[in-house]
Amino acid sequence: MTIPKQNLVWALIAAIYLFLWQFSTLHDFHLWAQVTLLKGTAVEFSSVLVQAHFLRYLLVYPVFLIADNVGVEPDAIFKVLCFFMLFLVTRNCTRVAQFYVSKNTVFLIYFFTCLILTVSVFMNGRIIFSLCGFSYLLVSFHQWEQYKIQDKGLAFRAIICLFLCSVSTGTFLLSILCLLFWTIIVLARPKGSVRAYLAILVVAISPLISLYITKNVDFYGGGFYGFVNMLNHGLGFIFFSVSWDLAVLIVLNCLAMAAYMLFALRKSRIYSLLYIFIAASMFGGLFGFSTLSLGIIPLSIFLVTVSLRSLSLFNDIK
Repeated sequence: MTIPKQNLVWALIAAIYLFLWQFSTLHDFHLWAQVTLLKGTAVEFSSVLVQAHFLRYLLVYPVFLIADNVGVEPDAIFKVLCFFMLFLVTRNCTRVAQFYVSKNTVFLIYFFTCLILTVSVFMNGRIIFSLCGFSYLLVSFHQWEQYKIQDKGLAFRAIICLFLCSVSTGTFLLSILCLLFWTIIVLARPKGSVRAYLAILVVAISPLISLYITKNVDFYGGGFYGFVNMLNHGLGFIFFSVSWDLAVLIVLNCLAMAAYMLFALRKSRIYSLLYIFIAASMFGGLFGFSTLSLGIIPLSIFLVTVSLRSLSLFNDIK
C-alpha cells in the first residue's frame, strides 16, 4: 500500500512541532494572569455572564485538571496544547488555500508551517487559541459555501470558534464581526436558514458581547471617550501621534481602501470570503494589535494563492 505524499509531509510537520515543543528556546508559552488568578474556582456557568475572564478560565480549565491529575505544572500542559493548536492552524490555513489552488499542496504546507512558527515566536501562547479559532471559522465558511457542511454544522463550528477566540476581547469581537459580515453578504450559496441559526447564536451570547465591550470601554475611561481612547491599544494610536489634518488624510485613505475592497468584492468574487476577513481584521486592528495579528491568516492565504495562480497562468501561456 502506497502512502500518499501529503500524509508523509504532514507526518514530518507533526514531528517538527514535536521537536520544537521539546527543545525550542524561542517559544515561551505560559498561562496568563487572568486565568491563573481564578485557579481553584468552581466552574459555574452563571459566572460567564458576570465575570469577563471566566469564559477564558473555562477554556483552559482542562489544563489545570490534567496538570493536577498527572502532577506536573500547568504551564507544561499548556505548552503541549499550544504546539498542538499551532499544528491545527497550519492545517486550517492549508485547507483554506486548497479551495483556491488545486496543486502545490506540499509547498502550501511548508509555507504555512514556516509562517505560523515564525509568528508564534512573538507570542506568549494566549493568542494561539484565537489563531486556531479564527482559522477554523475561515475553514468552516469555505466548507459551507462549497456545500461540504450544512447549516447546523456551521452553527456548531461557529460556537467552537468563538469559544477559542474568547481569550481576548478584541479577537472575540472580531470573530463576531466576521460572522455578521459573512451573514449579510451573499456569496456562492444562498444563506437561507443559516442566518436564523447564527442570529439565534448572536442573540444568545449578546450579554457576553455587551459585557466584553463595556469592560474594555470602562477600562479606557468609559463612554465615548473610553471608546476613542481604545484606539491607543492598537494601530489606531497613529491618530494620536499625528496632526489633525494628517489624521483626516489617513481616514480618507482608509475609506478609499475600503471602497476599493468593496469594488474588488463585487468584481472578483472568488476571494470574497478572504476580503471579508481581511477587512474585518483591519478594522479590529485599530483597537488592538493582537486583533490585527489574526489578519495574517486571511492575508497570507490571499497573497500565496494569488501568486500561485498567477504563476500557473504564466506557465500555461508559455
